[in-house]
Amino acid sequence: MKFLRRTARYLGIAVLAAIVGLNIWQMAARALLGQELPGLFGYSSLAVMSGSMEPAISAGDLLIIRREATYQEGEVVSFSDNGSYITHRLVGQTDGGFITQGDSNNVPDPDLIHAEQILGRVVLVIPGLGGALLFLRTPAGILLTGLFVFAAVFLAGPAGRLWERLTGSRR
Repeated sequence: MKFLRRTARYLGIAVLAAIVGLNIWQMAARALLGQELPGLFGYSSLAVMSGSMEPAISAGDLLIIRREATYQEGEVVSFSDNGSYITHRLVGQTDGGFITQGDSNNVPDPDLIHAEQILGRVVLVIPGLGGALLFLRTPAGILLTGLFVFAAVFLAGPAGRLWERLTGSRR
């Protein structure tokens, strides 16, 4: 039981550190390298802000996207449109570009998009995690996460041993 608890604690710390690390990487790459949508190994993440793709994708979901060489009708892609990121389905293609439409929208988007605007195809949807990651990018989120990581590491180390000595119990 002690092994499982310790393993779960370290696994939780590792997952949190990975999430924080990826957020720091994205913020730094945006600020220092000028990348529009920073990513690792061809994958990037986006938080969904609207319900135009419901029920498949909802506001607050986290999307993992991957840049592809070509895109096909029926795929869900994220693209840049005047500084905004939009995620819609490719419903057609003309000589002028792609026709896109949100699943819950009644009509296609008014403007065609070009292949250069496409940031990537959606490969994974993680429900609800987008809102949490957006919070982590705010000053309050960064502070809270830093305090949580510090407390988790501190409590797993010296404070945990001190507690064991004071109480005579083993975790």
